[in-house]
Amino acid sequence: ILDDAGNPAPPTARGEIALRARPGSLITPGYLDDPAATAAAWRDGRFLTGDLGWRDAEGNLHYAGRKKESIRCRGENVSAWEIEQVLNAHPAVKESAAVGVWAEIGEEDILTYVVPVAEAPALDDLIAWCAARLAPFQVPRYIAFVPDLPRTPTERIRKSELARDPNGAWDRLGPDTTQAGR
Repeated sequence: ILDDAGNPAPPTARGEIALRARPGSLITPGYLDDPAATAAAWRDGRFLTGDLGWRDAEGNLHYAGRKKESIRCRGENVSAWEIEQVLNAHPAVKESAAVGVWAEIGEEDILTYVVPVAEAPALDDLIAWCAARLAPFQVPRYIAFVPDLPRTPTERIRKSELARDPNGAWDRLGPDTTQAGR
């Protein structure tokens, strides 16, 4: 696990998962027909996976999402994947997608697109659900209910098509914190 400077991260700290082959074994020669991506993925004999993770006290590796889907919020790297896992576990949520949006103070705020199972859940219930399971800086500021999310042909959520504009989304820090903001 490497920190943002490319140095080994301390135990239990989050960072990018990097691989190094044991002598006599092979990881990968690189990306097919993409020498620039290959060069960017190798640093000091390590292959940078683009995945975020951390090791627990026993040395077990824990996945924390893709680095390029990381949101920089209040000085912290926030895993969109972790937020989505928490929201998707809510009984009234079918699926969700978290993205970073411009913040007036700091780097980014968190906007989540939520597809409800049936009727949209109460916003204060979703925020309480998240607050009980996430660090304070990971709790979404904005929530937008949508009927579905754009997909790739392989059924992955196409986050590049999600608006990075919170206009129209409910703002938990805004003046209207009632259900009318939905």
